[in-house]
Amino acid sequence: MRKFFAIAAVLSLAGCSSTPTELEKQPSSLTETRTYPDNYQALYRKVHGPASRCLAGSVGNSTQMMLDAQLYPDLGFGEMTYSMASAFGRNFYAKAKIEKAGEGSKMTVVSGNTVANGKNAARFFGWAEGGEGC
Repeated sequence: MRKFFAIAAVLSLAGCSSTPTELEKQPSSLTETRTYPDNYQALYRKVHGPASRCLAGSVGNSTQMMLDAQLYPDLGFGEMTYSMASAFGRNFYAKAKIEKAGEGSKMTVVSGNTVANGKNAARFFGWAEGGEGC
């Protein structure tokens, strides 16, 4: 029950985004792009492994932290979104887009809706740079 109230407090302080597009439009959201020598599919796999292990899971009886991820090889990019789903709807906290960039790739992370927006972005970039920890 404490987790629920903590999550509710964070949401009330930071605002809500019920879609990834709304997350991108939030004035308080952070957007950062970095380039990598890996091809976009290898970078996607490098980030997706720890993200799926660290970000998804149950927070309470009716609240679920979710990582939605999709790789689009025909289009040359992949996306991941991190959100919380509950009886009150869905709130998005981060979106990562990994795409082809010349011989390598680039990853753009949008992070928002928390009082510490940079924490989620730092996680995604940490995994892209070889980190495995949560």
